Amino acid sequence: MKKLMTVLLIIIICFLFYCCTFTNDHQESENSSKVEENLAESAATMEIVGDTTKDTMDEISIENDSFVEKLISFGFTEEEAVENAKILKQCGVPSIEYCEPTNPDATIDELVAYRWKIDDDRVVWFTVDNRKIFYVALNGEELYDESKGGYLKDFADVHVPETYVDSSVGRKLIDKAEKELDKYFVEDVRYYDAWGIARQDNQYMVRCQISDGSAFTDNWIYGYVWYEQQEDGKFEVTGVKINGQQYTVK
Repeated sequence: MKKLMTVLLIIIICFLFYCCTFTNDHQESENSSKVEENLAESAATMEIVGDTTKDTMDEISIENDSFVEKLISFGFTEEEAVENAKILKQCGVPSIEYCEPTNPDATIDELVAYRWKIDDDRVVWFTVDNRKIFYVALNGEELYDESKGGYLKDFADVHVPETYVDSSVGRKLIDKAEKELDKYFVEDVRYYDAWGIARQDNQYMVRCQISDGSAFTDNWIYGYVWYEQQEDGKFEVTGVKINGQQYTVK
C-alpha cells in the first residue's frame, strides 16, 4: 500500500511540474507574440515615404571602441581618448585592454608609462606626457616616437623570436650538452643538475649546474652550451662556457 501511495505521489508531482512548465512556455510565447504585434502596429501608424526594393544590405555589427573606453578609464576626456586611440591603431596595436600604468600613483597630467604583457614573448609600452601619447613600443622596438616624426613601424613588422622548445628537442639537447661538457673535464666523476633551456628562433642554449660529486663540498659551477639548428634539422654546437669562462668548441 505504501509503495502504491509513493508511486501515485510521484505521478502527481510530475504532472504538476509539466503543467507549470507548459504554462510558463505558453505565457512566454504569448508575450513574444504581443511584442511583435505591437511593433507591427507601431510601424503601421508611421507614414514612410520611398520606393521599396528587394535588394538587401548586410548589417555591420556595432561595437564600442575598446581603445577609447580604456583610455577614458585612465582619466582622458573622450576627445583626448579618441585622438590617442588613433595613434595606437595607426601602429597596429591589437588591444590595450590589459594595459596598466607602471606607476599607479602617476597621472596623465604628468609623465606616465603604460605596459601590457601580451604573452611571454611580447610586451607593449606607450608613454603619455601631459595627456598625450608620444611614444609606443613593442619589445623595445619603437612603433611611434613624436620626436622622430611620429609613426615608425607597424606592430606586425616587429620580429618576435620563436621561443617554444618541444620537450623531445629539449631532452635531446640536454643529453647532447652533458656529453659536450664531459670533454672539458679530466675527472670522470661529475654530477649535472638544474637544467634549463632557452631558444631564439634557430639559436638554442642549455644551462646546468655541475659538481665534482664530492660528499664534502657544495661547490657547484655553471655550464652553458649553445647550439644552432641547421636547415636539415640537426643541431651544431656553437659555444661552450664553464664557470664563467668561454671555451673553443671541441
